[in-house]
Amino acid sequence: MAQDGGLTMVLLRIWLWLMPLGMLAVAVAFAVVAALDERWALLAVMVLIGATAIGLLALHWWALYGFGKKA
Repeated sequence: MAQDGGLTMVLLRIWLWLMPLGMLAVAVAFAVVAALDERWALLAVMVLIGATAIGLLALHWWALYGFGKKA
């Protein structure tokens, strides 16, 4: 079983933070390119992916800090 301060927990926390933040950064970058190129369908898809990244970040926040708290 993984300990709270163990290496696997540190790696898991890094993964759970970097994955949605990287996804959001890439979506914003491609959205800017799509807007400058006037490709509105691609811009809409990038906005959807960005919203998914924000939702995933909120889910990971809840999973990391919401679990295990006593009422």
